[in-house]
Amino acid sequence: MKRTISLLALFAIVLSACNTIHQTATTANVSTSIQSSVTMADLKVGDRITYTMTPSKEVLRGGEANVRHVAEAEALTQKGGHADILLEPQYVVSKKRGLFSSKITSVTVSGRPASYTNFRSLPDSVLCNPVFRGVKTVVKYAHASKPLTEKQLSLSHEYAPDMRQVGMASYLELHIGPGFSDYMSGYSLYPNEVLAHLGATLTVGYNITPHWYVAPGIGVDYCDEQYWSMPIFANVRYNFSKSRKSWFAEYRLGCAIGIASASSYDYDRNSELESGVYTGIGLGYSFKHFEMALRYTYQNTGVAYWSYYNHRIVPDEVYGAQHLPSISFGWRF
Repeated sequence: MKRTISLLALFAIVLSACNTIHQTATTANVSTSIQSSVTMADLKVGDRITYTMTPSKEVLRGGEANVRHVAEAEALTQKGGHADILLEPQYVVSKKRGLFSSKITSVTVSGRPASYTNFRSLPDSVLCNPVFRGVKTVVKYAHASKPLTEKQLSLSHEYAPDMRQVGMASYLELHIGPGFSDYMSGYSLYPNEVLAHLGATLTVGYNITPHWYVAPGIGVDYCDEQYWSMPIFANVRYNFSKSRKSWFAEYRLGCAIGIASASSYDYDRNSELESGVYTGIGLGYSFKHFEMALRYTYQNTGVAYWSYYNHRIVPDEVYGAQHLPSISFGWRF
């Protein structure tokens, strides 16, 4: 019996020696990425400076934007003490208009030179702040400056060379097309007699707004070696866009004065000129300095040719009211 107990005890000791111990543990992911710091700096702003530059041919080849950039760089070098940036620059661009284009003669730039100082990095506590990380801050600078004169403001409009500006404008136009006239030969009436028509008009007026243009105009019309007239009219134009490249509609109203007939120097016949109403509409497109348009003009004018026969006045030919559709080619200067 004792031997059996001893064996059981020995067997229990052996079993206890074979027990295994299980241990569990949790792991945490450690980020190995490095967050770069933010570098901050102070901005030292100086007094306002003004600099005028006459651009060279090399600078002009880069366009108006390049001219302004070069003027700004020279302003910082010449009067800005080699500052880093020019805050809120204002430009006054002077141009000389030529026959087909315009040329920049001078650029005046003004602004406040500023330099970066006291470069530093923000501490980690600021970088980790959710307010700093999630809120976008917009800083605006307000500088009191002397207001520009009216002349400078008008010149400063040249910043947008493709936009139509308020001010004086002139148009010279050439009109080509057929003409239709009421024609009477003897005592027979032939309506809508076809004539060749050639004319030219000049308007010198004012852009009240970028859309509206009003002007007085004068011109000359020539119809198929029969009749010359001089229209005098008021012109109103509406531009559908503020850009110089724009569709436009136009209306004209005035009078046409008969000035000559082709047979005035014919010794066998005499002529009598008649004046009357002149009106017309047009729809066209402006290509900055050039334009094309379709037009319709009506003038209640005419010429009557007559001759002496047996000491009597005998009507020969009579040209009455004229309908003049045409294509016009214009130039703005």
